[in-house]
Amino acid sequence: METEVPQALNLVLIQTVEQMCRLVPTPDGVPDCAGSPVFEALVFADFAGPIEGRLLLGAGGSLLERIAEGFLEGEESSDPGSQTDSLRELANILCGNLLPYVAGSRAVFRITPPQLAEQEAWAQRAEEKLYAETSVVYETGKLCLRVFVRRGQGA
Repeated sequence: METEVPQALNLVLIQTVEQMCRLVPTPDGVPDCAGSPVFEALVFADFAGPIEGRLLLGAGGSLLERIAEGFLEGEESSDPGSQTDSLRELANILCGNLLPYVAGSRAVFRITPPQLAEQEAWAQRAEEKLYAETSVVYETGKLCLRVFVRRGQGA
């Protein structure tokens, strides 16, 4: 795995969350997203183009409400449906912002609408290989991001 893609993944995650949700990472936070972390919600988006794969985004702690407030421009959101919709939208934006780092700025991809996933989806599937992962800690929780590509593809 090239080092520039994980670094780009981390930068894309931080910048996108800051722009869309007005959340800034905690400088001394060390997230633990290895193994089988427990998420408030986990979403995935499949992508196809020069390479095929899946992006997974998990929110832990009590971060969902803050993400939804960011998308709703500061309005409080205790509605679970609004919260998971906001996480799905964040995953869609992240996927679009990240794929140019994976396959080049001219590559065209089809991205499926992000869907809620069960906790087990965080694990690698047999037909995939882990391409890059990152995580960031915020005051109210953590975000963990993984990108898988189909085995046999050269990303």
